[in-house]
Amino acid sequence: MKKRLFTGNNFLGWMQHHLEAGFWIAGICILFFMNTDTSQPSLCVLRFIGFKSCPGCGLGHSIHHALHLNFAQSFHEHLLGIPAVFIILFRIKQLTYPQKAIVYAD
Repeated sequence: MKKRLFTGNNFLGWMQHHLEAGFWIAGICILFFMNTDTSQPSLCVLRFIGFKSCPGCGLGHSIHHALHLNFAQSFHEHLLGIPAVFIILFRIKQLTYPQKAIVYAD
């Protein structure tokens, strides 16, 4: 008897497992293609209120520059941009290729 790939519970379990990976992949793609021009309108609440600089915007711009391999500009925007890229890519790798459980025989 063949097991069907997408039955009700199986599909929901698959979606739950891959939802986080899809979120991080979409986020890294959005950050790669984002416009870093600060004169353009932004969705940032702090910028809307009137603040000139925002740590979240700086981190997003830093990740954008790090993904484009412009490390000097990335470091100038925010110190944690380059480590954030490595952490996000490592998490995507963890979710995409899960480690197999090691079973020790007695």
